[in-house]
Amino acid sequence: MDFILDSDILIKYTQINALFCLSNSFSLFTTKEVKEEVVRQGKKIDPRSSQKIEKAFLEQRIIIRKTSPYVALPSYDLGRGELSLWKLGRENKNATIISDDKEFLAELEKDKLSYLNSAQFIEHSVQEQKMSTSQALIYLEKLAPLTSPPFIERAREKIQKM
Repeated sequence: MDFILDSDILIKYTQINALFCLSNSFSLFTTKEVKEEVVRQGKKIDPRSSQKIEKAFLEQRIIIRKTSPYVALPSYDLGRGELSLWKLGRENKNATIISDDKEFLAELEKDKLSYLNSAQFIEHSVQEQKMSTSQALIYLEKLAPLTSPPFIERAREKIQKM
């Protein structure tokens, strides 16, 4: 299965030092539009994280995928990055989009596109035996100040039951 990362996810996973671990276990993708957004935002907000993300692209830990210009557009407004992810998700039925943007996730659900939030992807890593329970709980703890508390709590509960 392929995982398509939104800009917020790239930044958060870099900040908690999970990006390289996840890229060793899964096929991670994004779009040119998201890469540009991350690099531009990252340089302003957190230059060190931005450098790590650029390194991940250079090492091809995260692959840039192009989207088809022929995919029908959604009936609602999306930013450039989200629109490119939506298109990529429509084109690749075996892909799951990873984002913490609740409005975007609601639209993905309406369109029946596969998605996970940042905490669910860490939970998925444990389910797939790509990450230990203890490592996942450490990542969730680091992720907690960066994302929605209910996302963290649900994932933590499920991981502890595994």
